[in-house]
Amino acid sequence: MHEVLNLLSLCNLLMLANALDPRTYIHDASPEKHAANINFDCNDIGFEERRSIWRCRAVCLDMFRWFRQHYSVQKQGMSVDLVSEYLVQQARALLRYKHTIDRRNGSTDGCTAGLVKQIDAALGVDEATHRLWISGRERWDDSSVDVDPSWLEESLLLQEVDQYEVTCCMSVEACKNPAFGDSLTSLDRQYLVAREVFMMAEKKLATSYQSSQHL
Repeated sequence: MHEVLNLLSLCNLLMLANALDPRTYIHDASPEKHAANINFDCNDIGFEERRSIWRCRAVCLDMFRWFRQHYSVQKQGMSVDLVSEYLVQQARALLRYKHTIDRRNGSTDGCTAGLVKQIDAALGVDEATHRLWISGRERWDDSSVDVDPSWLEESLLLQEVDQYEVTCCMSVEACKNPAFGDSLTSLDRQYLVAREVFMMAEKKLATSYQSSQHL
């Protein structure tokens, strides 16, 4: 599970790259530059670097799709979308923390509105994540909620990690997935066939055991 979180944490960092980069937010700019930032998201991040962020985000989206296709995640027996839940949790933590800092410092620099816009945009490229984010954003985008700054570190971590169970559901059909390309050897394919057979036998054994417990 911790390996999965390491992977998703890296993806989340890249997905939120624009939102986390201070160059995204324009301060003490000319009216023209400020208008360009508001209307066209022009900022101090150069085009080449911004294009690199696009590429990274595309890789993350491919990784999200691959993970959802080949792994199932359950929490207390219920299927969950770990990819969306974890990304939304971290975005929510950043937004609440920013509201708290603004209120304590009496800030009116407009960065919070900019942060919301950047998070909306970043999470909007993944349909499942966007639905989850929008469904609760009014509660999370609440400037009256005060949190201790030390809360941020804890809130960025997935809570109740031990209650999550990640299961690989990859089958021989996964060999056709372009994410692998031609990298699978004949031994890899043999392994996947054997693993699929093993998983089916293990599932059958577990079902038989559960049935015997009700007798």
